[in-house]
Amino acid sequence: MRAAGSLGVFDLVAISRAGVRLVQAKTNRGPSRAESARLAAFDNLPPNATRELWLFRDSLRNPQIEVLR
Repeated sequence: MRAAGSLGVFDLVAISRAGVRLVQAKTNRGPSRAESARLAAFDNLPPNATRELWLFRDSLRNPQIEVLR
């Protein structure tokens, strides 16, 4: 899946019986202040939902995953 130039707050929404994961994916740098503010504004989620930032760095195989509180 590729979501380059995504226009929504999150690049990926994963839904299962266990819960909902809202993922913002970035490459080599974190979100800007404006993006961080949009992510933080999404705060009225059900208890089984998480907001996550996945940071893919060129030199690493797996992303750094941060669950946003």
